[in-house]
Formats: sequence, C-alpha cells, structure tokens
Amino acid sequence: MHPDRPLLIKSTTPFISALKHIDRSLEKLDPLLRRITNPARPSYNEFKDYKYVLVKGMGKCIPKTISIALYYRTKRGYRVDISTGTDQVLDTVETGEVIETREGPEKQMKHQKRDASYVVAKIWFK
Repeated sequence: MHPDRPLLIKSTTPFISALKHIDRSLEKLDPLLRRITNPARPSYNEFKDYKYVLVKGMGKCIPKTISIALYYRTKRGYRVDISTGTDQVLDTVETGEVIETREGPEKQMKHQKRDASYVVAKIWFK
C-alpha cells in the first residue's frame, strides 16, 4: 500500500484481512516499528515523512470502516481520527430504449451522477 492512497474497504473485504493489510502497512511505514523489525532496510527511507495510514469506506462499508478504526483505537492503542464526506460518483444506467446499430440491437445507456457518503480513518503512528 502506498502511503498517499487509502486502503479501500469494500463490502467483500473480510475484517481480519483488512486488519492484516493495515498491520503490514503500519509495519512498513511506522518509524518505531521499522527500527525494531529491520533497521538497515534502505527502502524505508522513502516513507520517513509519513505519519499515518488512511482507511476509506464508502456507502454500506462505512460501519466496517468505523469498526476497523475503533479496533485500532481500543485494542491496539493507536490514535485514530475519523472524518466523513461525500463524493460524486457516476453510474451507468439502462434507459430501457433499444437502438439499432451495425452489430445489432443495443440497449441505450446513460450516465447519472449521485452523491455517495464516505468515511476516512487516519491511523496515526505511535
């Protein structure tokens, strides 16, 4: 996981798998854990300015994302900041019309914008 991009939680993401993925990211990026696990590894220097790991969930994944954030705050003792917002997403919707093309009949599609809620959790390094 690159530190600039959040770990996206989907409805199919298992809770434990998300925890393991975040643990690997924390181990890779957290300066204290880096010194303990492998102090001589040179690739760690490129991540030295990062201070947290981002976890993002949209729509019906918001409760799972909050549960992950609360797990790291209560069970692991990390400082966690949670913020919310909305993003515009683009859906492709069938209009019900059928048009004739050279390849044969095709259903007419249109794009429709809608707002989707999201939650972002910042898990700060200790």
